[in-house]
Amino acid sequence: MYLINSKAPTRIDLAGGTLDIWPLAYLVKNKATVNVGINLFARCELKPSNKSYFQLRSIDQNISVELSFQDMLKANKLPLVELLIRELWSEHLPPLSLVVSAESPAGAGLGGSSSMDVAVANALWRARQIYQDMPDLSDSQKVNVLKNLEVRLIGAPTGSQDFWGALRGNINIMHYPATGEFVETLDINQHQSFANEIILCYTGVSRASATNNWQIFKAAFDRDEGMLEKLEELGDCAHNAALAAKKRDLPGLMQWSEKEWLVRKSLWADIETPETRLLDLTAKEAGAKFTRLCGAGGGGVMAIFAAQNFHAEIKSQCEKLGGKILNAHAVDSGAQVIIEGI
Repeated sequence: MYLINSKAPTRIDLAGGTLDIWPLAYLVKNKATVNVGINLFARCELKPSNKSYFQLRSIDQNISVELSFQDMLKANKLPLVELLIRELWSEHLPPLSLVVSAESPAGAGLGGSSSMDVAVANALWRARQIYQDMPDLSDSQKVNVLKNLEVRLIGAPTGSQDFWGALRGNINIMHYPATGEFVETLDINQHQSFANEIILCYTGVSRASATNNWQIFKAAFDRDEGMLEKLEELGDCAHNAALAAKKRDLPGLMQWSEKEWLVRKSLWADIETPETRLLDLTAKEAGAKFTRLCGAGGGGVMAIFAAQNFHAEIKSQCEKLGGKILNAHAVDSGAQVIIEGI
């Protein structure tokens, strides 16, 4: 008997989201994508099933299912978990028991589904190595596999930044040379002044970023000149945000992240809501430097950046408006797998 515990962090996007959807970045001159991993984890506990079938349970969704491998070809009560088992496991291997949980609210814009992909896939890969001689995959290979599977799940083009945040934690900068995407990971402990500024507030209004991203993708390849100009602006802001992060230039990183957010807001009239506009105004009146909704297309969590001496007042004022302050901070490690019993 073995027990595998796997977890992966979520992320806050700082600049250049949407450009990580291949091949959008190659339409613009300057580009990068910048994010930071946070401690709202997706978790997976995996062990052999004590039955002749798979036992799947989602704690946060309050769903439990029991089904055979063949059942998963048509069942969709836990579509993400079922898809990963179908693709990464084998009907010739013993059935499993999986318990998953997500600390990020649904629709938060924190990349929670991709973090769950990483947590579950890492557990499945490690379990499969117990039964078969299988090589480890590189981070790039994992991203490619999971990105391709996510397309099947959401039915739209998907990006890579959420997977990198989940795999690496810390600050990640995605670069897009002609030879292909590569990622530079910066130690968050070397950027502690930035990490200390973050407040996360759940607005209570979840958003579907994938839908907004698809609108951008389609417009770009329909050669919409206005959209292409906006993508150039996004790329420039993200490129400069990446340079500032590498220099540990906190004011510069803040400045370019805020500029990128202003460009992003101009892409969709409904990316903000009256409630989030009020939270933004209230946070700034209480001392915040700037705010942005998480998720490339606008999610349900607002990232607020402020000096620590303003945090208590900002949190208090946001809670008075119905916002929920999340106990979250930047993390200095990415996905982790612990195995017991072998």
